[in-house]
Amino acid sequence: MVFGGEVAPQRPPVDALYLAWTTGTAHREVIAIANQIAGTLAGRLYLMLEQNGENDNHHDSSFIRTDS
Repeated sequence: MVFGGEVAPQRPPVDALYLAWTTGTAHREVIAIANQIAGTLAGRLYLMLEQNGENDNHHDSSFIRTDS
């Protein structure tokens, strides 16, 4: 099987996946999906922390003012 001038290895069920991966198409798709999942998880974590008051720096009990 010749694709783009290169001979692909003959491994029957994975030929299409191998070709997609080596041409970079799958790389972009996997990275896009991973970024979407990471962004969703980060957004949910931020909202969860904000709802629990963990993300409010103005009321941090570990912060002590020394200029009063």
